[in-house]
Amino acid sequence: LHSGVFLRSQYLAFIGRTNPEVVLRRLLSLDYLLERPRTSWLPTEAEKVAALTVAGIAGDVLPRRLYQGALRGQCRYFPHKLPVALDGWRATFVFVQDEDETESAVWTWGSRHAALWAALIAAGRAVEVVVGRDRERLARAGRVLDRWASTPPESVTMAHDHAAAEMAAIKQAIATGDVTALEAYGGLNPALQRTRILSAACAGSRRSTAAITTGRTWRSTRVPSDLYRP
Repeated sequence: LHSGVFLRSQYLAFIGRTNPEVVLRRLLSLDYLLERPRTSWLPTEAEKVAALTVAGIAGDVLPRRLYQGALRGQCRYFPHKLPVALDGWRATFVFVQDEDETESAVWTWGSRHAALWAALIAAGRAVEVVVGRDRERLARAGRVLDRWASTPPESVTMAHDHAAAEMAAIKQAIATGDVTALEAYGGLNPALQRTRILSAACAGSRRSTAAITTGRTWRSTRVPSDLYRP
């Protein structure tokens, strides 16, 4: 991969098989990984989950998505399918975007990982986040990363722990039939709705504030900037 020619040919070969933006994201991810072949990348969902479990990270902080329809009820972890690396002292997360994506996409992606990043920092690992692709949006993404890097990770951890504790208390009240405790939420159904909200908070919601150790932007030099355009 010494130029964008090969990547363009691969893009055109696969564009008929899947969404063009998905193909572009995969090519950009591959381009970033090829620049860092000695990094301890975790290629698959199973490897990411297993490595983080061994590192002492609880499963309830992993980003997930519940699929319906043909995959009814199936929970998949790291649904963005973006690069993640983990070694003895650092975890690296890469977000690559095309020019159609906005700054809010970075915020949303980060919020999905907020609880995980806080747990990693609490476990003694540095968290590095890399955002790549479009020059104009990279400047704005850089400001997002600066804000995350200045956020105390303890604030995210405390928010997650509080939500997890409240959710456990509600589940205990339901299991034991504690009507008095459930009445504080307005009854059984409101309490169940509250557990869904708390579950989203534990996993990292759109309103979560992320905290990281370091962040930086990256621009591909091999993937043409107009690759995804017709």
